Amino acid sequence: MTTISRALTEVKEDLNKEESKILMVFNRFLNGLFKVSLGIGLPLLVYLIMQLSSLR
Repeated sequence: MTTISRALTEVKEDLNKEESKILMVFNRFLNGLFKVSLGIGLPLLVYLIMQLSSLR
């Protein structure tokens, strides 16, 4: 009985490790996406503002 519960806790710990790995990768992906969208969005915004101000 104790060996079964020990095995279960080991499996749980492994699952937690895998989960945190997946979360880390996901966070990195989101951060990368955010940086890319900022890198594209900011110049675009500046360009649009310049276009609007030149129209007046």
